[in-house]
Amino acid sequence: MLVGYLTKALDVAHKIKESLAEEKKSSEAPDGDFLELIGDSIGIDDVREIIRKAYLKTYSAIGRIFFIDAEFITQEASNALLKITEEPPENTIFFIRVPSEDKLINTLKSRLVKIILPPDDPAELLEYFSDFKNKSYIKKMEYIKKMAGDKEAQEKFISACEVYADNIMKNGKNNDQEIQLAADLIERIMLSRRLMAEPASYPKAILEYLIINKLLI
Repeated sequence: MLVGYLTKALDVAHKIKESLAEEKKSSEAPDGDFLELIGDSIGIDDVREIIRKAYLKTYSAIGRIFFIDAEFITQEASNALLKITEEPPENTIFFIRVPSEDKLINTLKSRLVKIILPPDDPAELLEYFSDFKNKSYIKKMEYIKKMAGDKEAQEKFISACEVYADNIMKNGKNNDQEIQLAADLIERIMLSRRLMAEPASYPKAILEYLIINKLLI
């Protein structure tokens, strides 16, 4: 189980694949079968297709690798994943990327090795936030519209807002109004995260709600 941003999770999975290829030098296909399933939601039909492919014969030296990513996995799909991760086919590796651990059922989490991916550097997030803050209102709305279709960009933006608000709360030099605005932003961030986790969430509206704060406008 990889917990963190999608791009970082994919990078880790590919590096593990490359490491296995080095360990098992062979005349067989060195890269193996690396299969990705990335989407907003994963259902039972998706997992059935994964299971079918998992049991196909492979001639790779390192076997077959599955990279699964979704904001939401149905209960039925989770149960099916639980069964195949309990007794996976020989030479088969499953990577399941989630933005947070609570996206998986406890029984499935207990069968997986957890890897926490490091977050972005706080200084970089603050710079990212500053770039957004300095945009015109129209440019901000255009940027939010663009982010609405990119879950990783949404998470990075929310994290940047969180780092900025946290810095204000911890810095004793800020006045009462700034601290109150930061507290309001933190409340909006918490609600935004909960709303984003809903299967039928509307990211554009949630992000627009988030920036209705004088620290961002």
